[in-house]
Amino acid sequence: MHRRLLILWLILSGAAVQAAPQQRPKLSVILLPSRDVALEDQDRVLATLARQIRGKYEVQVLSGRCVGRAVFGARGTGLEECAAEFERKVAEGRKAYLGLQINRALDRLREASALEGYCGAEVRSAAALRDLHLFLGLSLYARGDLRGAAEQFRWLAAHDPNFALSPKEYPPDTLAAFDKSRREILSGRPVRLQIVSRPEGAVAYLDGAAAGRTPAADIPVYPGHHFVRLELPGYAPWTLHIPDGIAPETVRAQLVPEWKKKPSAELLEIIGPAETLPPSLWQELRELGRHLASSGFLFVQLSREGPNLLLGMRLVSIAPESVARARIFNLGNRPDGYEKKLEALVRILDALRTLRTFEGAPVAAAGPASPAGPVTVPPPRKTGGDDFIPLPPSGIAGPAVPKLDDESRSRAEDGGPSTPWYKSWWFWTIAGAVVAGGATGLTVWLLQPKTTWTLVIQP
Repeated sequence: MHRRLLILWLILSGAAVQAAPQQRPKLSVILLPSRDVALEDQDRVLATLARQIRGKYEVQVLSGRCVGRAVFGARGTGLEECAAEFERKVAEGRKAYLGLQINRALDRLREASALEGYCGAEVRSAAALRDLHLFLGLSLYARGDLRGAAEQFRWLAAHDPNFALSPKEYPPDTLAAFDKSRREILSGRPVRLQIVSRPEGAVAYLDGAAAGRTPAADIPVYPGHHFVRLELPGYAPWTLHIPDGIAPETVRAQLVPEWKKKPSAELLEIIGPAETLPPSLWQELRELGRHLASSGFLFVQLSREGPNLLLGMRLVSIAPESVARARIFNLGNRPDGYEKKLEALVRILDALRTLRTFEGAPVAAAGPASPAGPVTVPPPRKTGGDDFIPLPPSGIAGPAVPKLDDESRSRAEDGGPSTPWYKSWWFWTIAGAVVAGGATGLTVWLLQPKTTWTLVIQP
């Protein structure tokens, strides 16, 4: 009999312990469409934000340009137009060089080089990326800029180690300059790059050339800047700009299902001066939360004001529902100073301490999003100051929002309505600990020899 009681107590204690939630809530960092910020800066800011948030708060973080791409597509970013313009300018520069119009070639190829930093990962043509560095290097060499030419030749060799100039088409001095730069790159050992993704099976591209399906391994990568792109039907393209230098040994990509719904103009302008959100936008955010299995969102917008990089930000919690005021943070013009300023920014996200798991099943991906026309996205509004700038209340009329009484407003400012005690994580954690302790004590007592039992009979 006592063994049956023991088994029953063990089952109950296990059920109570399992009742305590184990999974941390998820925060999705979503980059709004931006046109004037280089991919390298976007990647650096998003990666730093994710790392800082993970280190300070008990939340999972889904971050990267891929998240914003899954929600908004390429609309409003100009990425596709940029890639087409890049290829057009490279073709014009190549034609000008072959026509001995060196100044025109330099102009067009420098313009293409500026575009490469923004949309290089969108370029599907490995030949276009190769021709940029080849003909820009040749044009610089023709103008006597030997250092600039050598840099372009090294980048070309890093992108295409097998490429070589033909002795029939170029003079000996040009061949010697190119071969010297090529040897400098190929003399070292390349990084054997591994590209993995979740889910697997995505087609991987390195510098516009197919590199197999994920997990892809043993891809030789020489020092230089590189572009990685992953494509899988039903998921947003995942891209990475590897800056000039030594490449990482492993690139890990979390692919995000594309959202089939067309984002509203209100969502695109969520980093705005209005302090409250209309009911229609709340409904859209709940649907997005189910799609991304996220309890909250940190919407981010990057823009340039002269040499300075501005970061617009707004935190929205779905579980519990609350919204912070939109702010703008001036990151300055020194990338090595972003870390400290972003660390200060993350400290104010106190609402993340009350974030709880969103009770909604994620929506399965079902093919790419439907195309739509271009959307104009206004940049974050700066209202004065240099570092942290709260946006003023908006005077623009919008959908009616229910008024809050003093008690409800206090709850909203504290992070939303309180959770019933019987649904709280702490209640089930304590209950599980008590039951587990009781089960352990009962187990010890039941396993004692029968001669030590005391039978008490009540009259």
